[in-house]
Amino acid sequence: MAIVALMAVMIWRGDGVDIGSLSAVPWAATFQVVAAALTFPAYFKLQQLGGPVLLSQIGYVAAAVGLVIGVLLLGERYGMLSWMGAAITALGIALTVLAQRNRPLDVSLPMPLGRRTRARLGACAAPVSETSAPRIKVL
Repeated sequence: MAIVALMAVMIWRGDGVDIGSLSAVPWAATFQVVAAALTFPAYFKLQQLGGPVLLSQIGYVAAAVGLVIGVLLLGERYGMLSWMGAAITALGIALTVLAQRNRPLDVSLPMPLGRRTRARLGACAAPVSETSAPRIKVL
């Protein structure tokens, strides 16, 4: 979507779109298109597999992977502080994964739910009776 917006702005400004430069690197351009196309469904598959908590850490993982790729492929050098940050990030993600695996799913919903919603959620969404519902005292 962003590339379409960029191309529209370039055409509107009168700069045109230089597609001829892509012919010099067809494999790189093709790889970029395929990678971008696969990113969208992969993102939602990761959300389905890991849940929103694990998915929220994807930016940190991308930064750490970029650090390693920069060193291995581009010959970049980073200081000890950068490597310590990557290690702390990896430790935090590992702790999050371990905490999610060792904790059973316990969802308590303080609102009455319909029959279909309770059926989808299973045993964790028992109907709320008036006696078990928390009361809020209003003065």
